[in-house]
Amino acid sequence: MAPCARNVIPLKPRRSSEDLPVPLERLGVAVQELDDLGRCIRQIIDDPGSSALEWSVACMPLMLRLPGARRSLADLAEIRVGRWPDTDWAVRLRAARDEVERGLLDISMSMNALIHGETSAIDAAVNFSFEGTELAEAVHELCWLITSQYPEAVDGI
Repeated sequence: MAPCARNVIPLKPRRSSEDLPVPLERLGVAVQELDDLGRCIRQIIDDPGSSALEWSVACMPLMLRLPGARRSLADLAEIRVGRWPDTDWAVRLRAARDEVERGLLDISMSMNALIHGETSAIDAAVNFSFEGTELAEAVHELCWLITSQYPEAVDGI
């Protein structure tokens, strides 16, 4: 038997999607939940209210989507560098996930200020619009990372 050449790098067999720590189905659900959240935010920003009552009504669909978005982010928290086959992608996904997590906290505080009139209505609306735009962009980036790497996760959704 001939000795192994020193310039040969053994390749690890590619793991199938069934071996992933987070099933593709959960990735697809996360994309759907987060995409719905992003659309909801953009809709509120595009058609803002002028009074606290109008903002409360406009923000109700967003408040209803927050628990599902948080569950999806919790599912995505299982994607870690040491557990995921593609280290670079896992690092980028974790960073994007963290941005969405921060954005959810920011938008929740902005929404609370709008609804309860804790600051001037104009300041609260401007802040909500800014935070909402930032969150919608972060959500878009996170969904893009998942769908570009695992398009089969969103097939049929």
